[in-house]
Amino acid sequence: AEPRTAALRARVGHLAAPRFAPARLDDEPTRAALAQHAARCNADQRAAVERVLCAQDYALVLGKSATMSVLVRVLVARGQSVLLCSYTHSAVDTVLAKLADDDGGIDVLRIGAVHRIHPRVRRFALPERLRSANHALDETPDAAAAYDALVRGADVVAATCLATTDAAFARRAFDVCIVDEASQITVQTCLG
Repeated sequence: AEPRTAALRARVGHLAAPRFAPARLDDEPTRAALAQHAARCNADQRAAVERVLCAQDYALVLGKSATMSVLVRVLVARGQSVLLCSYTHSAVDTVLAKLADDDGGIDVLRIGAVHRIHPRVRRFALPERLRSANHALDETPDAAAAYDALVRGADVVAATCLATTDAAFARRAFDVCIVDEASQITVQTCLG
């Protein structure tokens, strides 16, 4: 693992307190993204989003899917890539459904069995994305390369925590990982 990843795993695994730097809210892209996307948040939701944006290593947030979707929008607007995962397909899809409500140009890839993905967000599913790029979902090198390109290029990749063991994830680093419903998942599963 990369040194930053190893250090983060050690901090979270050993229950070290998260560190925050309020100055992370001072840049223009962050202010603009907050103004655009957090306008519909209540005070608690906005405070949670801002707290996460100030995190230097990790943050724990008790929030709703609406808060997570605003956070994802702000992170992507700041140019950050996001891995969104949860223990259940329904939790992943609930956040994605909120992103799909007003498709703001976020490139989302949903990994998982299509029959487990909510119909509202199936357009983000890997087979649909491959089909729209004129690739078949098969075992050919061309399909594997297309899959890798989708994973590497997406602003947001969403999957259950167990699906993140796929080899394509080993070739992609994300700026931010959001684990929804983290209390249902063991630390080892979260940290890989």
